[in-house]
Amino acid sequence: MMEKNPKNTARGPAKSTPAALAGGTAVSLAAYVLLQLLLAFLTVRSVLPEKALLQAQAVSCGLAALLGGLFAARRTGMNVLSTTVATACCFVAVMLLVGFLVYDRVVWNGQSGHLLLAAACGGVLAGLPVSGKKRGSRARKRNRVMPGRKSR
Repeated sequence: MMEKNPKNTARGPAKSTPAALAGGTAVSLAAYVLLQLLLAFLTVRSVLPEKALLQAQAVSCGLAALLGGLFAARRTGMNVLSTTVATACCFVAVMLLVGFLVYDRVVWNGQSGHLLLAAACGGVLAGLPVSGKKRGSRARKRNRVMPGRKSR
């Protein structure tokens, strides 16, 4: 069956939702690994103090989820917030899976909880509307008096 009305995105026709989520998750993981390498380099060079490393890792995790969510949202016809949150959930699931496979546990009150919360916040932040439209334009159009009609 053909789709009734596929939405076109900036990069062409919309892809399937699972493909967009997988692509967004892959972008999140790649961005996270690159940001962790950058943080390691900055820490070794003494540019970033070790006390600030936990906060920097949380920011990098949120930024990676934000980038992956934006990537996925542009490639699917689904609701933007739903897509970005689903992408962040996939990213968190992969991080949990790697944590369980490598360390056999996840420490919720330590660094792991902060990273997962930052990833969730990054996914939600990617789904917030950032359009340049003014908020009251729809209400002004509705209340405008048409020529030849009486106002209420």
